[in-house]
Amino acid sequence: MRETPVVRKAFPQAQSTCSGHTQMTSRPLHITEPTASKRVCFYKSGDSQFSGLPVVINSRTFKTFDALLDSLSKRVPLPFGVRTITTPHGHTAVQSLDQLHHGHSYICSDRVSNCG
Repeated sequence: MRETPVVRKAFPQAQSTCSGHTQMTSRPLHITEPTASKRVCFYKSGDSQFSGLPVVINSRTFKTFDALLDSLSKRVPLPFGVRTITTPHGHTAVQSLDQLHHGHSYICSDRVSNCG
């Protein structure tokens, strides 16, 4: 998994001293927060001509698994939209963003899966 740091700048803040003078200090407003990013590739079920859709997944691009399904439905041409994501052999259905692994490939389908 790749860690991409989110860097936020500190802005100078004016502070008053006891003597009534104003002094400029640089105080960090935010702490650097690493964002874990995963690069995965999605393919269309039953379409060997579909070249695959590379997607970067992190907490900023997709807040929920449903948001990912909605985005894929707009980009992967399936009659009823993307309703199921499985591993390439179809043995395991993906049901959360945490189940996706960096560098792996997944299959999008418009059918509801009954695999566990």
